[in-house]
Amino acid sequence: MNEIEITLTGNVCTDVLQREVAPGRLVTRFNVATSPRFYKDGQWTDGPTSFYSVACFGTLGVNVFASVHRGEPVVVRGRVRVRQWESEGVRRSSVDVEADTVGLDLRRGAAVFQRAARAAEPTDDPWAGVDPALAEDGRAAGLSAQRVQADAATVAA
Repeated sequence: MNEIEITLTGNVCTDVLQREVAPGRLVTRFNVATSPRFYKDGQWTDGPTSFYSVACFGTLGVNVFASVHRGEPVVVRGRVRVRQWESEGVRRSSVDVEADTVGLDLRRGAAVFQRAARAAEPTDDPWAGVDPALAEDGRAAGLSAQRVQADAATVAA
């Protein structure tokens, strides 16, 4: 079966959310807004904005949730999925991307890469290595332990 692969460059226009879709299976979702730019009549002009829903699974999703935030420029590569449904008698559709790769767009700024640590022994408590005060605040805000640790590392740097 032929699948349509796409590469998007744009801005994250929603909060990056993560949820469990099955026991032990997480999905991370966010939307990307893209606007083509072209030179017309002696000046740069923005074309119409398109919005794409992006889904990330597995380790990619965990790392995206810890690293990507609303408003940041990203590059997303993945497979296109078109969904159609009917709501209140109106036929609707959306273009979704199941991401293979997500990165910050370094044309628009600098980033520091931090290799994800691999635990030698898996732990049942992902909050075990997080400062207790941060863990309490993170749980109350509905954040993952990895997101809290990543944000704490960013603040400390």
